[in-house]
Amino acid sequence: ARAGWLADVRMRIVRAKRFPAEARSRGEVGAALVAVSFGADGSVTAARLSQSSGSASLDQEAVAVMHRAGPFSPPPENRATTIAIPISFNRR
Repeated sequence: ARAGWLADVRMRIVRAKRFPAEARSRGEVGAALVAVSFGADGSVTAARLSQSSGSASLDQEAVAVMHRAGPFSPPPENRATTIAIPISFNRR
């Protein structure tokens, strides 16, 4: 159940993620680690930067996308949970 829920979370993040224009124009890439707390109903109750990508604009987007990507499905066993999610920004 947890693997399926995590796959759903990842899919929603990928759909909602935006590459900040200023980071793109400067050629910035990287990955930020975001600590995200989910309520029992799947709502994002908190999201904070845990590890920087090295770019302020990418870090801001990594946190913002967590709020924009919801609502998420309830976590396994409908229990509130906190997980660390890496958000990667690469040029394609």
